[in-house]
Amino acid sequence: MDLKKIAKSLPYPLQKSIKYAYSLVPARLRYGKVFWDTYNFLQQSQWWSKEKLEEYQMEQLSKLLDHAYKNVSYYRRVFDERGLKPKDIQCFNDLKKLPYLTKKIIQKNFKTLAAQNYPKSKLKYVTTGGSTGMPMGFYVNKDVFFEREWAFMFTQWNRVGYKFGSKSIVLRGDIIKSLKNDKFW
Repeated sequence: MDLKKIAKSLPYPLQKSIKYAYSLVPARLRYGKVFWDTYNFLQQSQWWSKEKLEEYQMEQLSKLLDHAYKNVSYYRRVFDERGLKPKDIQCFNDLKKLPYLTKKIIQKNFKTLAAQNYPKSKLKYVTTGGSTGMPMGFYVNKDVFFEREWAFMFTQWNRVGYKFGSKSIVLRGDIIKSLKNDKFW
C-alpha cells in the first residue's frame, strides 16, 4: 500500500495534519523528479524559436504515432483503413489524413484506445468535469500524470507573477469533507 492510500484511510483531522506537515517540506524535495524535469523543460522551451518548437513537436508526434500504430488497436485500424503508416505523417498538415478523436469515438472505442504494451497497474482512471453534460473517463499514467499537470500549472501561474511559496487559493473540482458528520461538499 502506498503512503497516499494510508494517509487517505486515516481520520480526517489526521489527514489535514499530515497535509499541513507535507506543505512544510521544501518545494525542491516535495514535487519530485518528474515535476522538476517537466517544469525545467517548460522554462527553457518557452523561449525557443517557432522553428525549433515545430521541429520538437514533429519529433514527439512521430514517436507518438509510431507507438499508437504498434500498440493501440484503434489507431492501427484507423491507419490501415486509410492505407497509411505513421511515416506518412510528415508535417502538421498531414494530420488531416486522420479523423478527429471525438468524445463519442472515445466512448465507443474505449477498450481499443488503450495501449496493449502498458501495464494496467500503472494506470489511473480519471474523468473530465462533465461541463458538456456528461463526464468523459480515460486512463492516465499515474506515475507521471499529476506531477506533469502541476508543472504545467506552475508554469502558467509563473507567467502571471506566482512564485513558489506564494500564498494562493485554487478553485477546482474536488471532494471536500467537513469535520461535522462526515459531510461532503
